[in-house]
Amino acid sequence: MFANRNVERDFVINEFELRAENECDVYIASAFFTNFEVVERLLAKGCKVFMVVRLGFPTCPEYRAGNQAT
Repeated sequence: MFANRNVERDFVINEFELRAENECDVYIASAFFTNFEVVERLLAKGCKVFMVVRLGFPTCPEYRAGNQAT
């Protein structure tokens, strides 16, 4: 589990980049969603991304409205 702690430098995005393999399954649960680029990079590797996200603040209003920038 990664918690995005500055002190520990255990940022989720770093682990996605390191551990994602071609055509892997990635499961994400998050209280908010603000960075779609990492998901795009996972999809480009052929990974399947499954997400559960609470679409409240600070999630981008465009994502809350369902207007994803894909």
